[in-house]
Amino acid sequence: MSPTVKRPPNLRNLSAQQKLALQATGGDVLAYFPHVAQHYGDVVDISSDNWQSYLLSHPEHIEHVHVQTGRIFDKGYGGDPMLDALFGNGIIVSEREFWLRQRRMIQPAFHRERIAGYAEVMTAYALRMVQGWEPGQTRDVHEDMMAVTLEIILKTLFDTELGDQTAAMGRIMDGVLGGMAEMQTQDPAAFARGQGRFGDSIAGLNAFTARVIAERQNNPRDTGDLLSMLLATRDDDGKGMDDQQILDECKNLIMAGHETTSNTLTWTWLLLSQNPQAEAKLHAELEAVLGGRAPTMADLGRLEYTNWVIKEAMRIYPPVFGVSRVAARDTEIGGYFVPAGMTLQMSQWVVHRDPRWFAEPLEFRPERWADDLERRIPKYAYFPFGGGARMCIGNSFALMEAPLILATVAQKFRLEVLPQEVVLEPSITLRPQHGLKVRLERR
Repeated sequence: MSPTVKRPPNLRNLSAQQKLALQATGGDVLAYFPHVAQHYGDVVDISSDNWQSYLLSHPEHIEHVHVQTGRIFDKGYGGDPMLDALFGNGIIVSEREFWLRQRRMIQPAFHRERIAGYAEVMTAYALRMVQGWEPGQTRDVHEDMMAVTLEIILKTLFDTELGDQTAAMGRIMDGVLGGMAEMQTQDPAAFARGQGRFGDSIAGLNAFTARVIAERQNNPRDTGDLLSMLLATRDDDGKGMDDQQILDECKNLIMAGHETTSNTLTWTWLLLSQNPQAEAKLHAELEAVLGGRAPTMADLGRLEYTNWVIKEAMRIYPPVFGVSRVAARDTEIGGYFVPAGMTLQMSQWVVHRDPRWFAEPLEFRPERWADDLERRIPKYAYFPFGGGARMCIGNSFALMEAPLILATVAQKFRLEVLPQEVVLEPSITLRPQHGLKVRLERR
């Protein structure tokens, strides 16, 4: 190590009083990470006896890691039994040359023109959902958002209508994510329960996905969906994906294209209900631009405030609340030594709420995004979809789907969030542990 390179602050060296303050976070990552960043700096060694890790909280350091992923840093997710079961060797977790091959093969399925063709599906499914709603009704809007985004991703991915299987598939997806959250607790009973839920749900997800793929292979056709592209695509050597890889990639795309958007919309309804002035501005824009008709892809550029609402919801409640990378070799970040094998934690939950980049960061202010705020703050002060070469491949899909669903629903109903304890559950994504109960009001 160069004599000019420092070691970062190490939480093992804290005083007894400081350790007590840290313990007060209760092992909750959503309390722990902000406490560490606020009190000990932008680069902190948070290693334990069996885990070597730094927490990075400055956009410049986070940018460096994301840009250098695949060279100096790897994703480092291999070997985690839960992630292996869920993602296999799909695009979310694969590394280096294999990841690059898969990315090149999958990317055409997310070409802007192809994605634009899914806008009509998104709006149609949102309209179908609200047709079953009634004024005065109490609903779990998180469950509704999970259902509609699941139907949309399966229609666009597989050209498959779930129909009466929607509830069953919803339980499978909830079991995957809820089970993972329980397995991350320190409670042995919760761990065992979560392990059972997760295992059963993964088996259900695998069976459903494999069945749909097999049906398409037996009756090959290009229906304009993503599966058609996955089955037809070839690498530079003319080779396609084998059956296991197609299964893995489909599961990766289901997870990436479903859970993040449903959570974004759930938090959006919560924030709008808590901020009536912002809600009124949203309704005024929808009336001025749409006048009661269903939104289309062409409308998205004119729905400025609607897009700001989604951006602001992803800032305050980032659906992906943290990402990590592993140093492939000795390096340094911000003048601090990073040894090979060190895991680097980077938390959107921390950085998106940092007052250095966002004035009054806990306030819901969609208008803060006016005048191109995203270009005026450090690039990685806001990174809901990650960044660099490993930026989420479905970011354009999500940024079209969320505002289209929001605009469709908000024209028909106002969602009043009922008094309840909203418990944040940091699983793969940031979700409400017990859902979100709302009362419907006709607009």
